[in-house]
Amino acid sequence: MGTQSSLRLPDFIGVGPPRTATTWLHQALTDHVGLPEGVKETDFFAYRYSKGLDWYLAHFRNCPSELPMGEFSPNYFIWAQARERIARDIPACKIICTFREPVERMYSHYRKAREGGYLTCSFEECLERPQALEWSRYATHLKAWWEHFGAERVLVLIHDDLKSDPQRFLDEVCDFLGIVKIPLASSSIESKTVNAVPQEPRNPRLAQLARRVRDRLQGRGDYALVNVLKRTPLRDFLFAGGSPFEPIRPETAERLRRILRPEVDALEEMLGRDLTLWKSGGSHRSPDETGATAGLSAAATGG
Repeated sequence: MGTQSSLRLPDFIGVGPPRTATTWLHQALTDHVGLPEGVKETDFFAYRYSKGLDWYLAHFRNCPSELPMGEFSPNYFIWAQARERIARDIPACKIICTFREPVERMYSHYRKAREGGYLTCSFEECLERPQALEWSRYATHLKAWWEHFGAERVLVLIHDDLKSDPQRFLDEVCDFLGIVKIPLASSSIESKTVNAVPQEPRNPRLAQLARRVRDRLQGRGDYALVNVLKRTPLRDFLFAGGSPFEPIRPETAERLRRILRPEVDALEEMLGRDLTLWKSGGSHRSPDETGATAGLSAAATGG
């Protein structure tokens, strides 16, 4: 698909992976950059490319011309086709990657999938699926993003920094995007948990049905209706109310750390950053701390 369009192209895309604070960043940057109207994730370059570039760019039609604009769609991270499409259609685009301790991220991703009825199996059974580990192969996929866009146009953020110093974390993003720094002290986002999933849905089949309806509405562009429903008690009735998720089994976490150790070692070398805690499980947390929090006392990670 070509790039012929009369509409302005995005300046940046946050590509994830999922459950790494992309939702927190989207909310923190709202009103400070141009973002898609009515929806956080268009998923255009992954799943809706056939709709055409003008369909995608129409999401940004009301963005202020003086602000950089972009989106956070964490489903792009592992997909070579999405990467190639972005590079072809928006060659000057800046890319933001957000990385979280990989085992913690995987279990958070699993809980989110259970919430929406994508999965009904145990975490251990889920790990038998071919793509279960792929989202946490950070070094492998970061190298591919570097190859397409150049390391200088790819910002890498580490979720640990959000927990320890959310203001500095956000300042780094603002500098990368070329916007005025956003003071978190005057923002409601600083201590807010986003996208947390502490419980299973009370009825997994009902949650699956509701998620399919939601996805269909979003696919048709009925974002306003979806957003209204999200703000009602119906959302919690459909997607929460079940048993609290148990902590990840220590033996499972240790096995995953061994498997992913080469990826963490490679990422350390690529970034010149000590990630020892990721190898030992020192930053791992047992209950759900999947929402992006800034800082706070809980771990954070939406997306």
